[in-house]
Amino acid sequence: MQGKKSTNHPGRFPGKTIIGVTGGVGSGKSLILSLLKEQYGACILQADLISKSLIKKEGPAYRPVIELLGEEIVGPDGEIDKARMAALIFHDPEKLLAVNAILHPAAFAEVLRLTQEAPETLIVYESAIPQEARFPELCDRILYIYAPRRIRLERLRSSRNYSEDRSRSVMRSQPTDKTYRSFCDAVLRNDGSMEEVAEALEKRLAKWGIRKKA
Repeated sequence: MQGKKSTNHPGRFPGKTIIGVTGGVGSGKSLILSLLKEQYGACILQADLISKSLIKKEGPAYRPVIELLGEEIVGPDGEIDKARMAALIFHDPEKLLAVNAILHPAAFAEVLRLTQEAPETLIVYESAIPQEARFPELCDRILYIYAPRRIRLERLRSSRNYSEDRSRSVMRSQPTDKTYRSFCDAVLRNDGSMEEVAEALEKRLAKWGIRKKA
């Protein structure tokens, strides 16, 4: 286990525990989120899904992103075409930074709002980019989901039909294992059976005073 990295401000969300869950593509975060929701009654907040909701029509980032990238990213239905948007920013670091400068603050504000309004006392905030998602500012604990690269590659091939080149390209764009570990309070290895992973998760959460729902 790593030393505690989180710096949540006491009293920001009285009575609530906020767990950050992070890890690279193919590490199996979806399984962990499912266990946390089903067995622990957690409210699950996924940074990527929240960001996508912000660029929908009537979303706070819809118009700023269009003004930045141009009307050509808007599809026939009036929604931002995410494939067109990705094509514009993928090979343009300046545009990518500009889009992130819009989305990251807006997404974090939405996470704060949803955390405040959630009836659940356990909040799980998931992102593959914990620094940009501002985990240290919000999370009481940060859990890094780890799986060996060969298993991640196989998962991406079988579940998403990714080629090995595409999988490795996505992995290169994400933080390294060393960087993830520098942010975390604990590492959960996710390369065994679901039962083994669930047991390991239960043991880790018990050390943090979090128990399964009755």
